[in-house]
Amino acid sequence: MEPEEDNIGIISTLRDYGIYGVTSINPISYGSDNMYETLVNKNYEDFKLPDVLIEVIKKTYPDIVSIEIDSVDINKVINPYSFDVDVRYRVNLIITNKWDTQLSSSPDSISDEIQTMFSCLFTNVNYVQFRVKSISKEGRDINKEFYSIFGVKK
Repeated sequence: MEPEEDNIGIISTLRDYGIYGVTSINPISYGSDNMYETLVNKNYEDFKLPDVLIEVIKKTYPDIVSIEIDSVDINKVINPYSFDVDVRYRVNLIITNKWDTQLSSSPDSISDEIQTMFSCLFTNVNYVQFRVKSISKEGRDINKEFYSIFGVKK
């Protein structure tokens, strides 16, 4: 088999839209996750969640230490009535909890709650969707705990 035949079924493109470029590596099969393209923004180093959204999330889930945006995906949807192209964004989040957290919620349920919070805060923005990609626990700092219990400050 020739090396080019190993890559059959994969399409890789980079499109330039001025302030941002869109890269996509999509298999030819059209599943729901395969239709998303990763957004590579040229004018911004990074993305960040709005401060008010972070504050509401941390009040709802007090054990969350950090919420980071892993990536932003773009999905183009064609309106069947007008044939206009609507752009939808999916924000993939990585959540880190305290080391002793007993989290009973799934990433999907947390994603739904974050979506609800965002919809209540930004009522006219209906083109953004959230997905919790992973939930992890921070490492336990045993040295800090030991010195806070037994250490004497000078």
